[in-house]
Amino acid sequence: MRQDDLIEAEESQEMEDSLSLDAVLLSRAYLYTLFHKLFGMKPVLTLLECATSSATVNALDQYEILNKDLEDLLEKLGKEMSSDSSAGQLLQMVESEYGKFFVGPGDLSAIPFESPYITGLASVFQPSTLVVRQLYRKGGYRMKRLKHVPDDHVSSFCQFMAELSVRARSSLYEQEPEVALGVLSIQRETIEDHLLPWVPRYAEQAGSSRQAVFYPAWIKALESFCKADCAVAAEAEAWIRERDFQADYVAMLAPDSFKEMEAELRNLVGLRSIGLEDVELLRIA
Repeated sequence: MRQDDLIEAEESQEMEDSLSLDAVLLSRAYLYTLFHKLFGMKPVLTLLECATSSATVNALDQYEILNKDLEDLLEKLGKEMSSDSSAGQLLQMVESEYGKFFVGPGDLSAIPFESPYITGLASVFQPSTLVVRQLYRKGGYRMKRLKHVPDDHVSSFCQFMAELSVRARSSLYEQEPEVALGVLSIQRETIEDHLLPWVPRYAEQAGSSRQAVFYPAWIKALESFCKADCAVAAEAEAWIRERDFQADYVAMLAPDSFKEMEAELRNLVGLRSIGLEDVELLRIA
């Protein structure tokens, strides 16, 4: 191969690698935001539309975690969302499940807080909760209702990871790789120390519910996503250390699916409903 051809091939590979990294960073920001809203607020039709959208399918495909059960569920939900009457019935069903998993009354079908899984005690606001509070501060966030609600709700973790995912991606576009590396390091710590130690048991507990379909499937998807994202965060750190992110090329080559996912991400960020305020984080730095 001629020297010029070799250089051109290397540059082409760099562009493809940058595009692939950007797709992953966008997908993880989208999915963490989706999980934050799914587990943190009373469902609304717009949220269900986002959950069954092609943007969601593309993001799950990017991580190769779209298993048959979830795929079948999304297809079924998508069909039910196609008519007003069935969409209304679907929303009522998901609202009922939401109450059983996140509100009560009575015992929840699966506990959505980290501390009981870590300590074996049913109470919240344990010492491990303060460790999570310190982690959020390290990343530049705190609970919106600090000291009034536990910091270690699954939805709060997902918002923390979503916010940092957006920051990591924007840092690369702003040519600040060291900022991106710092953010990815905090995310990897969050996954390894505060998600993987308990989310699999949370998913197992949710899956044992005999009268629920929607939330067990999504909690299981979160488990699969966390396992995959742990490796992705480490690989992204290594890639950034070794290469230059080709932001201009990415903007030029990005497929239409990027625009759709970015639009859906903006929609998700703006969605609000009952319960969200109790699990939200605020930026403090």
